[in-house]
Amino acid sequence: MILIGETRPELGGSEYYHNLKVSTGSVPTVPADIDRRLRTIRRVIRTGNVTTAHDVSNGGLGAALSEMITPTNGAEITLIDNGLSETELLFSETHGRMLITTPRVDEVLRDLEGIPHAKIGTTTREPQLEITTRRRGITLTFEEIDDARERLTRIMRE
Repeated sequence: MILIGETRPELGGSEYYHNLKVSTGSVPTVPADIDRRLRTIRRVIRTGNVTTAHDVSNGGLGAALSEMITPTNGAEITLIDNGLSETELLFSETHGRMLITTPRVDEVLRDLEGIPHAKIGTTTREPQLEITTRRRGITLTFEEIDDARERLTRIMRE
């Protein structure tokens, strides 16, 4: 799995803060290189080397990762904090990010040269999401993720 785009401490206006009823914080801004970044992403996808692509937007990386876990596929992720908190790493809604999977990692990494990106993990056949940070690790099964998603959907409708 490759995360395209940098993560900044931008939780203001995020789903995470909304659920906590927090109305402060830095709001996401559009990266200056967004046009070049999007052209590069489109070009990489058109090569046929990308298996899946998921935007990182509402709910941040945590939401995007959880949406990619299925009853037959999972992921093992390692996040480098780069001075960010675990909350910022998982729930920041920094604009201009995309999460992709590919069997041709080295080739895709070369194609992404010039725009911010990082290999953050791999897909697995286990229906679970494993996230490791410098401080801790967490494993969520597909059933736990699906249950949380259903509960959150109910809360958001209220």
